[in-house]
Amino acid sequence: MALLQIAVLATGLVLAAAQECDVCHLHYYHKEVSSPEVFGVDVTQCREYQSEACCSPKTVKGIKVAGYLYGTGDGLSGSCPNRSDKCQAFYVEELCFYECDKNLGKYRKHEDCTNDKPGDNGWEIEAMPVKASYCNAWYDACK
Repeated sequence: MALLQIAVLATGLVLAAAQECDVCHLHYYHKEVSSPEVFGVDVTQCREYQSEACCSPKTVKGIKVAGYLYGTGDGLSGSCPNRSDKCQAFYVEELCFYECDKNLGKYRKHEDCTNDKPGDNGWEIEAMPVKASYCNAWYDACK
């Protein structure tokens, strides 16, 4: 019986450790834990995340402003000034997802999501599943 209790306790600890990354927990503009937000009537993007957002209203308002969040690396400014509206919408959607989705912490690149080591990129994600059809649609919109 004692071995079973130890095994159950150990399993619980492993599950708890694995779930620690089940929070926003990416660097820069992310909140530590998702919570409901009111983006306001003047904000049209990212509204699907209002009920449980990792982003603040201020971050969401900045998403459509080229260069506001990440300079020319945000995909909204710089090298493609004649981008179609359809293509631009994919970049806005991606920024909303990255900044606001509560599940993104599950795909942090780091093994330890509670303590970034020197050299870690706390904003980096990996192994996040993306449908091929979505990638193809984005490509078609922007080619």
